[in-house]
Amino acid sequence: MEDEFDDDWIKELEEEGKEYYNFLITTNDTVKIKIFYINNENVIFDKISKNINIKDGIINRFDMIKLIKDNIYFNKKNYKIMSILSYNFNLDNNDVRQFYKKTEDYDFLTVHKGIDLIKWEDTLNYFKELNELILFFVEKKGKKNKTKRIYMRNALNKTRKNKT
Repeated sequence: MEDEFDDDWIKELEEEGKEYYNFLITTNDTVKIKIFYINNENVIFDKISKNINIKDGIINRFDMIKLIKDNIYFNKKNYKIMSILSYNFNLDNNDVRQFYKKTEDYDFLTVHKGIDLIKWEDTLNYFKELNELILFFVEKKGKKNKTKRIYMRNALNKTRKNKT
């Protein structure tokens, strides 16, 4: 006679756990990137959105440089990076209720002054899609620096008349 193990309670527990999956805090493995291009008239004229995979919630300096270099040339024009922002929605389970009461007390946007590694803190699964990296590129102005040419006349080319 074989004893069969009753695993129905395990399946019920797993089903119940799926309901609470959105409220677990885990590390970020993907981040949405929004890239904005600004023309010479300071008007945003194009936007690109894409998702990238990150490891341990970090984009390192090398990956940031590669991301910027890959997007610096757009529509046959050169652009330079103007601003780097990261949005990290890192509320705790207990803070969600307070956040909805007083949203102005929370600041999730970070302005990065240089190209360095960016870290996103662990986030509730429900809010992970809010985490993003925002890059602003501004069109490079055409170089109009021209050196004025100076023509030197050689004084020795003229002949002098000698009075004798």
